[in-house]
Amino acid sequence: MRHRNKLDLSFLSHCFHPEKLLAALFLIPFLMFFFQPRMGVRLQFDPPKEAGQIQVYRTDSSVSFNYRSVFDVSKTTTTLQADGLHEDLTVFRLRFTGIRELNLQQIQFRFFGVPVKTMRAEEIASSIFDATSIRTELKGKSPQEIRLYIPSDNADLYFKPYNYLSFPFWAGYLLVLYGISLLLVQGLFALLERIGVKNRLEEILFFSYPAAVVMFGELANGSVSAMDTPYFFLNYGGLLGLSLVLRALTTRSLSLTLVNLFFGVAYLANHFVSLFRGRPILPWDIRAMNTAADVAAQYNYTLTPRILCLCLVILGAATLPYLLKLSVIRDFLEESGKKRKTGVHRGGVLSGSRFSAEAFYTKTEEGTEAKKPLKKRLAARALFFLSGAALLALLHLSPLYGNLQTDSWDVYIVMDYQRQGFPATFLKFYESYQVHAPKGYSQAEVERIYKEYAALARKENAKTAEEFAGKKHPAKILMIMNESLSEISYENKAIEQDTMPFLRSLHKNTVRGNLYVSVRGGGTCNTEFESLTGNSMAFLPANTYPYEGYLNRDTFSLASYFKNKGYEIASLHLSEKKNWNRQTVYPYLSLEPFFSIRDYPRVPTLRGYATDAFDLETLQKVEEKMSGRKKFLFNVTMQNHGGYAPTNDLTPTFSMKKYEKEAGGDLNPLEVYDTVVRLSDDAIKKLIDTYQKDPEPVMIIIYGDHQPALGDAADKLLFGEEQAGEDGKEKLAKYKTPFIIWTNYETPEKRIDALSANYLSYLILKTAGEPLTPYEALIGRCFEEYPVISAYGILDKDGKYVENMADAENKDAILQKNEILLDYAYAQYNNLFDKNRVEKLFTQIPKEEPEK
Repeated sequence: MRHRNKLDLSFLSHCFHPEKLLAALFLIPFLMFFFQPRMGVRLQFDPPKEAGQIQVYRTDSSVSFNYRSVFDVSKTTTTLQADGLHEDLTVFRLRFTGIRELNLQQIQFRFFGVPVKTMRAEEIASSIFDATSIRTELKGKSPQEIRLYIPSDNADLYFKPYNYLSFPFWAGYLLVLYGISLLLVQGLFALLERIGVKNRLEEILFFSYPAAVVMFGELANGSVSAMDTPYFFLNYGGLLGLSLVLRALTTRSLSLTLVNLFFGVAYLANHFVSLFRGRPILPWDIRAMNTAADVAAQYNYTLTPRILCLCLVILGAATLPYLLKLSVIRDFLEESGKKRKTGVHRGGVLSGSRFSAEAFYTKTEEGTEAKKPLKKRLAARALFFLSGAALLALLHLSPLYGNLQTDSWDVYIVMDYQRQGFPATFLKFYESYQVHAPKGYSQAEVERIYKEYAALARKENAKTAEEFAGKKHPAKILMIMNESLSEISYENKAIEQDTMPFLRSLHKNTVRGNLYVSVRGGGTCNTEFESLTGNSMAFLPANTYPYEGYLNRDTFSLASYFKNKGYEIASLHLSEKKNWNRQTVYPYLSLEPFFSIRDYPRVPTLRGYATDAFDLETLQKVEEKMSGRKKFLFNVTMQNHGGYAPTNDLTPTFSMKKYEKEAGGDLNPLEVYDTVVRLSDDAIKKLIDTYQKDPEPVMIIIYGDHQPALGDAADKLLFGEEQAGEDGKEKLAKYKTPFIIWTNYETPEKRIDALSANYLSYLILKTAGEPLTPYEALIGRCFEEYPVISAYGILDKDGKYVENMADAENKDAILQKNEILLDYAYAQYNNLFDKNRVEKLFTQIPKEEPEK
């Protein structure tokens, strides 16, 4: 009887060896990143009556405008499909432009073209949670449609969070990834075996675990879908490089645990900080760890599936390297592999690499083989260290890392962390905010500055006392930083429409002029910082925000000055306290109590921002409720905040249509901006008219924080094709705003053509007839030589432009050539950063020396 050949299935046991099955799990995070379950959305609707655009937003956060698809819709269009949505989509948003009415039939979500969720009219209607100005109405019986009535452009439709990927989908998705991973493991094991690696499972775990931490860490923070592949490898490479360096100093298991456990916990902390505070962890938050620990118990913590996955990754980092060394597990894995061929390929072209491979991969550190010779062990550790250090250096010096963004407005912080990854962006923020002492700085130099300018302050204060003898000093000081206040339309092109007729008419009892600031279109807090403290952004790194990273202790400000002189203090900002970290820094500046929009249940708004009319009325009411006779109030308005798209609640009163050809584009933003500025002018007039009748001496300071960002067409119209010019002031034209200091008592009329924001505190004290501290005397002396010192340039007393000091080397070169600027930089560094601050330089008011 002929015997049939038995089918040899030994290759299956080889392929499905327990070590390989386990190793395949470790590779899944890599595959999850490269094969993310990205979705497509298909909208089906009746042909619209008007052509226009529909924008599909792909994320749910305030940075959603950066992740969108724009579709042109004609009168015959009935469907559109947007690809690139991600599984972490929790809010779906549509924006309509040009279309005024649309019958929406259904919204279908697809995965690789396969429908996984279809929302019909009733479900769409029930899931809408915000429609701005859009009115919705269900039409028909079966099937129904939802009719959208869209009154204006840029109207948004928001849908509630939903889960359109079911458990079976996720199970199938992970199963497919596991199959792919198992195939990759076959080749990986063969390669590792060929080069002499004995602990293949442990090595795969070591090199793949940082990817698991990055993948699930970013997923827990809702951001992996926004991260491009280069940024994933930037963060993964950073964790792997640290692991290699630590492996050289410790063991494979310990280095894996230390690095991945640390970053896993950091990711977890970042999730909850972002959840409770609205922005991720930043380097300067480390100083507040004790406070954070005290309040952490007051919050509720929810374990979502993503957080649970991250917790499992953290647990794995702490346990897996050691579980794999347990004898029961090692025996199981080795017993299962007895039928497999043993030994290592000993010939061929790879035999020459055996020394390095065996030095790297040995069971020595796992305690399962006799120790290798000391020379080989040292060579292995040196190779690990050099490999890790080289990888870290390569990543740090790469253009990818060098070009990481570190914007400090809350919305952009979130966006930067999502796009670039938590570890890399955190480190970039840390580096970008580093400040080094100016060359030659010392405590002795600061003491010299104190003595020199205390003597100057003493002389100046004597002159001021003589000048103001018998004259009034303000009992009420209202300092108002008006959002985006500027005169650019009327001033730059002689456009006949005056946006600020009242402010322009103020001359009597008024000091007025041009205020040069260090920001444009945003960065309000930097003008606030300069004008309140007398410090200059010129001496700080470019693109930094002191409110975010530098103010962490009590610091001199106008508020602290007047508080020490017996004034009652208050501050008002009709927006969120967290904006620009004000809730943290205002106490350091003595700006307490701090009233925000949360203190007023019904705030009239325009374009979503508190109106200046209500803001200034509220400021007056706050002042009236203060019990002290002498009062200092600081106010930041919101009405004129960007953007400047047309809205239903504002009808522009200025027309720029005749200039659009010259500008080469749409000037609607300029029309909106000019309209709200005119409303600010009206509100300011009402405030000043009220205080004109006040029996107490009143001083009101009003200034703009920066110019608005109105787009290229408006810039071309207002500033011309080229910004630069021979005159230095022209170079800074985009950084100029108006300021006035008005009193209801006699004050000499004065105009100052150029004054940077850091000098405003000095000018206020001089106008009020108040004595100077040595620091303010130094600022005043510097003003005489350099009326403008900003992040974008310096103007000397002759109006000559001095290049800006954004570059650190250039900054030191300029400072070394200018003694007064160097003294200013020394004093500011001592004020903000030196632990041994010379307090008397900033707070003491020198008395007149007695005659000898």
